Amino acid sequence: MSRSVAALVAAAVLGILAVVVCAGVGVAAGAATWDVHPGEGTPIQDAIDGAEPGDTIYVHEGTYVENVAVDKERLTLIGDGSDVVTVRAKSPYFQVFEVTMDYVNISGLAVTGATKHPKAGIYLGSNVNHCNILHNTVSNNCYGIYLQDSCNNVLIDNHCSSNNGGGGIILEDSSNNRLVSNIASDNWQGIILSGNNNTLMDNRCSNNNWYGICTYDSCNNTLTENTVSNNKNGINLRLSSNNILNKNNCSNNNVDGIELDDSSNNNTLTSNIANLNEYCGIHLYSYKYPSTKYNTLTNNTANLNGEYGIHLDSSVGNVVVNNTANSNRDGIHIDHVSSTNNTIHHNSFADNTQYNAYDCCHDHDYRHRTNAWDDGTEGNYYSDYTGTDADGNGIGDILYSIPRSDGNVDNHPLMQAWNGYQVRNSDTGRTFLGIQAAIDDSNTDDGHTITIGAGVYRLNVNVNKRLTMVDAGSGMVTVIAGQPDDHVFDVTANYVNISGFTVTGAGSGMGIYLNGTDHCSISNNIMSNNEYGVCLDTSKSDTLTNNILSENTYNFVIRASSPSEYVHNIDTSNTVDGKPIYYWVDQRDKIIPGNAGYVGVVNSTNITVRDLTLTRNGGGVLFAYTEHSTIRDVTVNSNKDYGTYLLFSSNITLANINASSNGNCGIYLEGSDNITLMENTANSNNRGIYMLSSNNNALADTDASSNEDCGIHLENSNSNTLTGNTANRNRHGICLNSSSNNVLAGTNASSNEDCGVHLWDSDHSILQDITANGNLYGVYLNSSNDSALRNNNVSNNNYGINLYFSGNNTLSGNIICLNDQCGITLDESGNSTVINNMANSNGDYGLYMSSSSSNTITGNTMGSNDCGIYLNSSSDNTIANNNASSNVDHGIHLCYSSNNKLTGNIANRNDDDTGHQGHSNCDWNHWFAGDGGSGYGYGIRLVNSNSNTLTGNTANLNGGSGGGGGGGGWCRYGGDGGSGYGYGICLTSSNNNILTGNTANLNWGKGGAGGTGGNCGGDDGDDYGYGIFIISSSHNTIYHNNLADNIFHNAYDEHTHQWDSGSAGNYYSDYTGTDNNTDGIGDTPHPIPGGGSIDRFPLMQPWAGDTPQKGDLNGDGRITPADAVIVLQLAAGGSASCDPATFAAADVSGDERVTSLDALMILQAAAGAIVL
Repeated sequence: MSRSVAALVAAAVLGILAVVVCAGVGVAAGAATWDVHPGEGTPIQDAIDGAEPGDTIYVHEGTYVENVAVDKERLTLIGDGSDVVTVRAKSPYFQVFEVTMDYVNISGLAVTGATKHPKAGIYLGSNVNHCNILHNTVSNNCYGIYLQDSCNNVLIDNHCSSNNGGGGIILEDSSNNRLVSNIASDNWQGIILSGNNNTLMDNRCSNNNWYGICTYDSCNNTLTENTVSNNKNGINLRLSSNNILNKNNCSNNNVDGIELDDSSNNNTLTSNIANLNEYCGIHLYSYKYPSTKYNTLTNNTANLNGEYGIHLDSSVGNVVVNNTANSNRDGIHIDHVSSTNNTIHHNSFADNTQYNAYDCCHDHDYRHRTNAWDDGTEGNYYSDYTGTDADGNGIGDILYSIPRSDGNVDNHPLMQAWNGYQVRNSDTGRTFLGIQAAIDDSNTDDGHTITIGAGVYRLNVNVNKRLTMVDAGSGMVTVIAGQPDDHVFDVTANYVNISGFTVTGAGSGMGIYLNGTDHCSISNNIMSNNEYGVCLDTSKSDTLTNNILSENTYNFVIRASSPSEYVHNIDTSNTVDGKPIYYWVDQRDKIIPGNAGYVGVVNSTNITVRDLTLTRNGGGVLFAYTEHSTIRDVTVNSNKDYGTYLLFSSNITLANINASSNGNCGIYLEGSDNITLMENTANSNNRGIYMLSSNNNALADTDASSNEDCGIHLENSNSNTLTGNTANRNRHGICLNSSSNNVLAGTNASSNEDCGVHLWDSDHSILQDITANGNLYGVYLNSSNDSALRNNNVSNNNYGINLYFSGNNTLSGNIICLNDQCGITLDESGNSTVINNMANSNGDYGLYMSSSSSNTITGNTMGSNDCGIYLNSSSDNTIANNNASSNVDHGIHLCYSSNNKLTGNIANRNDDDTGHQGHSNCDWNHWFAGDGGSGYGYGIRLVNSNSNTLTGNTANLNGGSGGGGGGGGWCRYGGDGGSGYGYGICLTSSNNNILTGNTANLNWGKGGAGGTGGNCGGDDGDDYGYGIFIISSSHNTIYHNNLADNIFHNAYDEHTHQWDSGSAGNYYSDYTGTDNNTDGIGDTPHPIPGGGSIDRFPLMQPWAGDTPQKGDLNGDGRITPADAVIVLQLAAGGSASCDPATFAAADVSGDERVTSLDALMILQAAAGAIVL
């Protein structure tokens, strides 16, 4: 330490001495000074020995090894500083400094080495008084500074640390001493006090193994503004009474912050902080009787402790008033049955995890004991109190029962934390406990001003009068939501001013909520830790200035339903998370600055917003009634309602916007037209992009994926063009609702939970070049008409393209493959055209039609499905020129469907159905193996379907395979093989149908092999193949069909049907009759197996077509007299019975009749006389 610093220390010591002189204590006249330097021997002791009372000894820089006995009064020892002067004990068995005389001053030294118990660095012996120990560092001794039976001493700014054997500072039976600004850390104990009337002020006691400060059998001491932390216990009063603890900070200790135990009575604890201790903040207890009694705890804070904020255990008659015990396990815990007659009121017990208050009662002998939890008019605040305050007086309407107590209740629970009567109506002069009481007071009128004093108010405020509510001037008014799911300030009156508050705690509500108000002013507030900081909801002409909104889930929110509700005065003095709010009204030709935290633009033109990140508000960017503006290169994420919102705006460009993770929409257009959206991202919102009543917009190259509902949603929006967009992994990829004349092109709408593209009540749409894969429905039209679906790839969905209650739509050139159930579905839909689509490899149907009519299905490929085309309860449809081949079991299947036309379709090789294999689970008790199942294949099948026309269809090579019978092993009897069935055309329970010009050849069935058995093997299954198969049906007409080489029967009919046209029948490859007259018609009828049906005019050659040559009635490709004979028969029988094809061939004269004139002309043509 420099000489100048030493001089300062000396000056301080001399100053103290001056005080002593003024107090009437004499100093020897002519006092000498001594300068001591390190050297041999004991230079300090030598100076003392040579000095006279009143002398001053300067100890200069260096290390001194000696044990010093200060045995002359009024000596002053001043070191050059404890950083440069060290006095180390020569013997650890003696004190380093042992003071035995009064009025000794020791300062500026580092004192160490007296390590043996019970020796100290500086020791004031018995009856040593009026000493001053200043600015020393006393370490690595058994005790640091030890006063024994010493009084009226002063210890200031000593560092007494690392004295491991005992304590930093010990006062034993010592009174009237002052300890100020000392440090007693890293010892066994910090300060140990046994004595009376001592003052401990501004000392720091930390990291001691046991107590920071401990008093034992001590009275009338004052401990104030000490910091006692990170010890085992903070401050401990044991057998100590009438002491004052004021403004001490006893936090972060391993057990208790402040302890009063073993009959420590009549102590006063005021304004202390005892937070974050592992057990208790403040603990009153006695493990032996009598109890700890009559202490007063006032205005203390005991928060965030591991167990209890305040703990009274075996404690009687204590007063606990105006304390805060929040966020502990228990706020206040009264333990043991002997804790009685305590008074607890005006405290705050909030947000504790188990009990806010607990009053133990577990011994019947104390059943009628009581503790008072209110003062007769007012009680305590409990955050878990669920009662109401109907009159707004700040006191709950119903009592609060103290948990675990035997009838103890707070009869007057407070609605907010106690802060005195600091709410005042400046106009009436009336004061109130609570804010709401001031508002609701009958004397509070519109226009009054209510001032609120400093403090924390826990309530939800309803402002329903025109009031000014302001901080009284403290700058420390905090209003915390009493119910976190309600608003802190709910304003429903106009012309309300709120200023100067910290507004917090509405975790599921709003800090300040302007609910349908106008001309309100919100200024100089801090709104934090709410769900919404401030919300303007359908309000007008409000003013916001100098508000700080931070750490709310959503900071600034505005909602409106009319233009005037967007007009407010909100300037840039308001900030959200440290960034200014830019809310512009009636501006033009401006650029939003790059430091914006929120952007709102109203009634403005040519505004540019770019290069911003806007998050955690109601929305990121608002354009209302704005035109010819641009939003570009903006990130608007994690907002409550929307990222970007355009309301009744036009001619806006939105480009390269990232609008993701917003609560409702990423980008929202309402009533906005001629908007260009390009290269934007709108992911992980509720809806990615939403257009409501917005027309003539262009949306291109945008990614709207992973949204909860729709990626892109148009509602009541027309004539929009959507191109090149991606809408994947949403619930619906793209939704059009009541929207018409829109174009969707080049879009990927895949992997959505429900629909890739969904049109509801939307007409005249074009869906082109869309990829819709991996959805529940690829494309779904509901009540949507007159739309064109072209060249889309709709695959790997549950359902490919679905039309429900939709008409006049055209599906062309689409690929609809590999869907789990249906490729194309028409459900209650009509007048649509399905042309030239590919619907292959779908799990159930290539095309499924239900309750639909007047549709045209033509030129499609429907292969490798379970069924190619399926009509259920559908009528008047045309199924033409489709290829429904190579499906599992059906090419074309009609069920309960009538008046349909099937023309020119190919339904071949529907043959992949195989019956199940019979089981082989045999043992000694089960000898019979299982039979194989049957397999079926149908080209065209009608079930319960009437009045349909099948013309010119091909149904060849259809078949089914039976499963093999089980057997082998333990089976004695093998199972039979299943039969195989193949049908070209099959009618079941179907009537009045016409089959003409169809080909059904080479259909087959293959039975499964019988299983082996120890006693007997199973039979092989049968082989059944049919060209046309009719069962349980009537009044069907079958002619001009070619039925050849089917494996079992070319034709089979259990009943009687018309198997010819009246002049020509069908071709059967197994017909064995002759044609002696060479008219192309067999001479004998062909019996149809199964029943009594016959073909009276079996064809000798396969039917060549449905439009025979004029005059060629028998279809042999020649005009001969045989044809004339047929015409005469028709003329005799009446031509009205002819089918249209036969009539056309017979009416060679063209007079719309069949007469003998026609027969004559045919004979002339046969002779070569004329050409027909």
